[in-house]
Parts: sequence; C-alpha cells; structure tokens
Amino acid sequence: MKIFKTILCIIFSIEVLLAITLFLVNPDVMYVVIGIIFAFLAFWSFKSSRKHKKKGHQNNNESLNLDSAIKDLSTEIAGKIQFATPELTEQQQRDYEAVKEAERMSSNPKFHRTFEEEELSFDFEEKWGSQIHFLESEMQKKYSAAAQAQDYDTAIDLAKEALTLYQTLKTFCYQKGKGGEIYFQDIWEYMHNSDSEVFSYKDTIDRRIAYWEEMRTLKEETLSLIASKRGELLQKDIYSLLPSHSKNNIQKIIRELESDGLIHREKKGSTYLLIAK
Repeated sequence: MKIFKTILCIIFSIEVLLAITLFLVNPDVMYVVIGIIFAFLAFWSFKSSRKHKKKGHQNNNESLNLDSAIKDLSTEIAGKIQFATPELTEQQQRDYEAVKEAERMSSNPKFHRTFEEEELSFDFEEKWGSQIHFLESEMQKKYSAAAQAQDYDTAIDLAKEALTLYQTLKTFCYQKGKGGEIYFQDIWEYMHNSDSEVFSYKDTIDRRIAYWEEMRTLKEETLSLIASKRGELLQKDIYSLLPSHSKNNIQKIIRELESDGLIHREKKGSTYLLIAK
C-alpha cells in the first residue's frame, strides 16, 4: 500500500511541476488547468487500476506504465512550450534575409570569415580578454573625453592619446598570432555603417582630429579678421572673406567667440555688426 501511495505522490509532484513550468513559459490559466487535469487523470487511472485488481480482472495490456505516461506527457508539454515561442513575422524574416544577403555581397572581409578563422579569434579573446578589453576601454574613454572637451586644443590632445592606445592595442593583438590579427581587424579595422562598407576606428579618430584642427584654425582667423575691421564688419560679409571654410562652420565659430566673450554682435538691419572686445 505504501508503494502505491509513494507512486501517487510522485505523479502529483510531476504534474504540479509541469503545470508551474507551463505557467512560467506562458502565464495562461489554460496551461495550469491542463496540469491539474493531467494530475486528476493520473489519480483516476490509479484508482481504476486498483479496482480492477480487487475484482480479479487484471489485464497486462491495459496496465498503467508510469514511465511511458510520463514520457508522453513530457513530449506533449514540450510541444506546447515550443508552440508558445514567438516566431518571426514575415516582415522580420524578410529584413533578416536582406541583412544576410547584404553581408554576403559586402566587400567587408569580416563577413567572409571561415569557421576556422572565427575559432581562432574566439580562442584569442578567451585567452587575452582581460588585457585587450582594458586597452579597448581606455582607448574609448579617451576618445569620448575628446568629443566632450570644451576647447579644440584639449580635444585634439585627447584624441591623439586615443590613437596611441589604438596602435598599442593593434601591436598587442598582431603579436599574438593569426587569432589576434583577425580579432583586431574584425572589431576595429573592418567596421561598417550605412555610409561605408569598410572603415577603421582610426579613420574615425583621424577625421575628428582633422575637423577640430580646421575649426581651431578658423577660430583664430575669424577673431583676427573681426579685430582688424575695428567694428565695421557685417556678419553677412564675413563668409566671402573666408572662402576656404563652410558657412555653417563660420557661423558655429562666431557663436563660440560670442559665448567665450571675445566678440560682441550688434543687430544692424537683417544682419549683425561683429565687434572684437
């Protein structure tokens, strides 16, 4: 009798655990009800089997096979769990296929790595992760600080420090063999965006340094020009006097000079009179 009670407890425990699992995967009352129904059926089958034994009508083909029942139940629940997993919509599937096709047709080498090359890169990162991630973090911190700097001299200096760290990281990776070379290339040399299929992190920093150097020079030229005109220079006329610079950049520099307290703008008609302090 104790054996049958133990079996019954096991059946109920399994059913309750399965019901809880279904509820966590998909919190629908229906799945909890299904679990309870299965528990009730197991109990009912057990009682029915006991009654048949008391009456002496045992039938081996109709006896309850607990292992089989549990296996069938697990299969059914697994099927329901799989069914509950959200699938990609048709649009998402098309977008995914479009991305994969774009990568296949891209000239960027990172999209054409062999399995062996990817494994080499993975193994390298696993072995040297702490060192390379430290250098990467420091490099990005320097560049971020440069982008937030309040003056062009500071921005340029910080960006150049970021470039030094970039070269240090590259040297470290390349010295560790093919895996390090592939890792560095795919992360920092074979970058891509909607405007360019291939560019490096160094290219990005170099472009920003060039921009900041241009703006630094423009600021010096603009202030010198305004000072030389002794309060007689109109803003609408300054653009033709600085033909090698864009109008947007000149306007940005004028706002900076005014914010720095180096010039004063006085309204005159539809434009401004620029006066050096």
